[in-house]
Amino acid sequence: PSFDSFLSMNISIRKAYAMIGSELGAAISPAGLAWSRVRTERPDIGLYILDDGFGDRHPNSAGSYLTACVFYSTIFGRSPEGSAYYSTNNASDAQYLQRIAAETVLSDPFATDAYGLGKNNFYWAVNWQNFTNPPNSPTNTIVISGASASPSPSLKIDANVGTVSNVWLGTLDTNFNKAGQGRIYFYTNGALTINGGFTVGKEGKGFVQQNGGTLTVNGALTLAEQTNSTGQYTLSNGTLFANQIVRGAGGAIFNFRGGQLGFAQFGSPARPLGLSNAAGTLALTNTGGGALLYGNFTNGSAANLSIKLGSISNALTISGAATLAGNLSLGYAPGFQPTIGQQFTLLAATNLSGNFSSTNIPPFSTNGLGLVMSVTATSVIATAVNFTPQLVAPPLATSGNFQINLTGVSGSRYIVQSATNLNSPIWISLTTNSAPFIFQEAKNLPQRFYRAIYLP
Repeated sequence: PSFDSFLSMNISIRKAYAMIGSELGAAISPAGLAWSRVRTERPDIGLYILDDGFGDRHPNSAGSYLTACVFYSTIFGRSPEGSAYYSTNNASDAQYLQRIAAETVLSDPFATDAYGLGKNNFYWAVNWQNFTNPPNSPTNTIVISGASASPSPSLKIDANVGTVSNVWLGTLDTNFNKAGQGRIYFYTNGALTINGGFTVGKEGKGFVQQNGGTLTVNGALTLAEQTNSTGQYTLSNGTLFANQIVRGAGGAIFNFRGGQLGFAQFGSPARPLGLSNAAGTLALTNTGGGALLYGNFTNGSAANLSIKLGSISNALTISGAATLAGNLSLGYAPGFQPTIGQQFTLLAATNLSGNFSSTNIPPFSTNGLGLVMSVTATSVIATAVNFTPQLVAPPLATSGNFQINLTGVSGSRYIVQSATNLNSPIWISLTTNSAPFIFQEAKNLPQRFYRAIYLP
């Protein structure tokens, strides 16, 4: 047919391949989707031979190279990134094309087709229940890794798959000479509990993309354990809790883009690992001890730091610098109530910049107990104080006016009200000010009753 645009051509061809792939149960190499992205992002990289004497358009060196990279990822389930072969393309363009190919194929091999026309049917993209450990796997350990000429498996978890002892992604093959790769993708309703350790990139490359679901690691989640290994975890949605999240001797990356994260330790003294919260919730509790973060910490403008306070005085200790924005949300652990004067160091760092743009604190208890926030050059502190105002009527002012001294939490705002009848009072607001302050009224007014109320 005649096409009026690249998009209409791409959709039509994609539809035909999806139909044939469905009939044959064959995998589809999504070269057209990669081309579409390059044409949009980098129109400066020409993908066609422009002086084609045949009157149509064929791929030039860049277009052929991009297609080859897509085929490589499609066949082997691996990224071509890192290859030093660039054909006739310059290094910068070739490396960009490698990345686009990898992201087109590997970013989410289980996703719905970009045009809604069918799956790619990658034969290395399987469900957790379908995965079988390779021969000679360590006892009590799930190994997810393709090596030598074997494809690198990508596993989908979209249901509760239970509890396992240990998981390794990206290991040496059975001959101990080729490093493999392995990936796990979490989706809504996916759940996995690992009682031992979770190694993302042991000797090879490991990748986890969490778009939903729940992962609980009762031991250590280790990124890039051995030298020359790669370990990358991206949390975009869902819930991740690991007792420890640490980096090994290789290249470790932790992307916190959304969802909820909890830990007791992040990084280590020997190998710090910075944490930048872009738009997720870092949820901590100090009931069993404060959390430790070895590295720098950033709470972005769309991020939330949520802390459930218990009896321990420290919540989060950071070995490096902290940059604050976004929201701070405080609550109490079940059954816990602070005492007057009790202090909590919510966050302590070597230096602190910025501040939270909003703060949510627990409502007052029945005895008027609440939290007051303070920020120093190195910490954020919450102190339990009594917000109940005290009204004292000293002798008349020198003018003869009636006066009331109001004391409460210094700097907090209170409103003074009066009523003439306590049986069916109608309270009239008289003044609003910050404590402590003195309120006066004329001496010749009728008898009144006074009260003060804290204004959050």
